[in-house]
Amino acid sequence: MSSVQAAKAKPYVEKIYRYIFQRSATFVLAGVIGAFYMERTVDVICDNIFDKVNEGKQFHDLVKKLESEGKI
Repeated sequence: MSSVQAAKAKPYVEKIYRYIFQRSATFVLAGVIGAFYMERTVDVICDNIFDKVNEGKQFHDLVKKLESEGKI
């Protein structure tokens, strides 16, 4: 990063540090909120991968198939 880019980014970094990381309570809160959203993101991604890999083999897929065949 050049010194010009660092000088432009510095006010934002200072504000983030001053309002979030300087106080322990807000730092912990930021960590908890970040962990929650990270866990949710990973959970959604893994669920989508699982659904793609097991497409047609899951219970809700079988129910739709049996209903379309008139067996339910």
